[in-house]
Amino acid sequence: MSRRRNLLAAAFAFFLASPALAAAGGTEKPWAEALAERRVDPASVPDPLRVTEEMRRFAEEAAPAGRPAPERLAALQRALYDPSRFRFAYDERGTLPAPEAFERRGGNCVAFTNLFLALGRSLGLPLSAGLAAGRRGAEKEGDLVVVRSHVVATMPWGPRLLVFDFFSAEADAAAGIRPLSDLELAAVFLGNLGVDEIRAGRPEKALSVLSDAVRLGPEIAALHVGLGVALWHVGRVADAETAFRTARARDPGEVSAAHDLASLLAARGERQEALRLLRAADLGRAPGPTWLLRGNLELALGKLPDAVRSFRKAHALSPRSVEPLLAVARAEEARGRHPEATAALREALALRPGDPDVLRLLDGR
Repeated sequence: MSRRRNLLAAAFAFFLASPALAAAGGTEKPWAEALAERRVDPASVPDPLRVTEEMRRFAEEAAPAGRPAPERLAALQRALYDPSRFRFAYDERGTLPAPEAFERRGGNCVAFTNLFLALGRSLGLPLSAGLAAGRRGAEKEGDLVVVRSHVVATMPWGPRLLVFDFFSAEADAAAGIRPLSDLELAAVFLGNLGVDEIRAGRPEKALSVLSDAVRLGPEIAALHVGLGVALWHVGRVADAETAFRTARARDPGEVSAAHDLASLLAARGERQEALRLLRAADLGRAPGPTWLLRGNLELALGKLPDAVRSFRKAHALSPRSVEPLLAVARAEEARGRHPEATAALREALALRPGDPDVLRLLDGR
């Protein structure tokens, strides 16, 4: 969920939706008991919505009683970004529970949502979490793609659903907000931590964290994708395939699951099946690496014009990456279109002046 810092600000969006979306609520059982029922060690998962006395005082001062709930929540959100009072700062890797986010005065969207829910609930306001399906961050991890989920705080208000988002862009009603229970919010919290562990080169730790995430949020497809990536990294390829297929069963539109399953199939030589899978998938929101994978499969199978189109799509989605342009050059060269191949290499050189690999390819022409 990377965003430029100058886009970060409080957002307060309203749109028509069923109030039931925000009624997913949390578990009424004690936190430790709820986790134990899902076979998760309570000692390993802090309650992301725990409220400290200092947090409670801050919320009461920022949003005093006597005003309608939307006004109180808007005041609370403004206070979190007021440099003279708090100043919540964005940190992409800061996946934190509410007390730690409050103490550090920062974090990512999960940390913000945890904090906002905890503060709002301390005021007696019925806030819940929601998963913003269309606003996630996909990151390339080797041949695979991992996903950081984007969450928001929500509250029903008459016929509307109030959405409180970390980013300045308004929540897109068309993208959909999936309601999350408190256990599912904890699952997303763990899922993003697991992605951090994968990116840090600690797949065994990631596997432990993501296994707990799936136990808490078994219906969230992106968590199964993350689990599959961790399993792949520790050499459990058959289990990784099961995880990717489970993710696709949970949500057939989960592009990262299609990408990672296709990568797995291609790695064991099933290129035709991998390409069929990607061509059948809805790639409308697919990131550049998925189109690059599709193009590589098309190139390997001799579908050269299709490969060029896929590589160009990958470049359009990842304009600062030279990899799609080098792929275009390979495909055009295979088609015997040498001027087009040279043009693609020159595009790559413009992006990365002095790159020895690009220069070598150009010098060899």
